Amino acid sequence: MASSPATSYVRTMFATTDHVAILAVPRRSQTGVVQEVMRAGTLAQPDAQSRLQELNRQGYDVYCTVNSVKPNAQSRTKTDIADVRRLQLDLDDNGRQGLAKLRADVDAGRVPSPAVVMQSSKGRFQVLWHTVPGAWTPAAAEATMMRLANAYGGDRVVTDVARVMRLPGFANHKEGRDGWVVTWARYDGPRTMQADFRALPQPDKASITQIIEHRSRRRNREAFQRQRQIGRRAVRRRPQEFTHRTQTGGRTSAVGVRVDVLRACRSACTPCV
Repeated sequence: MASSPATSYVRTMFATTDHVAILAVPRRSQTGVVQEVMRAGTLAQPDAQSRLQELNRQGYDVYCTVNSVKPNAQSRTKTDIADVRRLQLDLDDNGRQGLAKLRADVDAGRVPSPAVVMQSSKGRFQVLWHTVPGAWTPAAAEATMMRLANAYGGDRVVTDVARVMRLPGFANHKEGRDGWVVTWARYDGPRTMQADFRALPQPDKASITQIIEHRSRRRNREAFQRQRQIGRRAVRRRPQEFTHRTQTGGRTSAVGVRVDVLRACRSACTPCV
């Protein structure tokens, strides 16, 4: 039985013991984002793929980190990344022109051949390069990805090491994408060093400022969403748990239990552990 595109991709890009973060973002409803950290070997199994396909049928877009995360990661931030294994380039606007320019530079030896090219929708592409393990710091990787984005008209926001990219084999439900099923092609590009990209021009200061501002807004938005999710979990807990927490120093307000009530109890009793 042939492997699904997602399974083949995961097995190509990761060792079975690597941990990855999966993100499912709803496009058709107000349901919350689904995020989970799992072993790549688990992600490649039929059970995990079936669960993600069901979410995709419900209107979720499915993404996966391009770099492995730490086994104990609870989120998807730069500090959760185990090692920089890949660089990415998102060719969204004028994707065909950007890809053609990249191919010309690869043929001319100015940049190394990529490892993978995904087509996320008509005329839109995502390009990945392998890196030499342990040879890249997050800062060096992000600076190089910024240079790639500037050189080929890529999305300059998609230049952080904790980025998720679309998982092949799943439909793209973003507006205007018409449910395009993401495909991928393997090019077997080499593992790269920083020196392999030395021909790329340096980014301008305006680009760097734009990225810093965008990432600051995103961090604030993600922090707010995490706090809101904690609050929703609190509402679903049993009333006696709230009573105990309040009695041990938690604060309440007129609209219900505050998020910090969840952190108030320091006892080891069963309801609060």
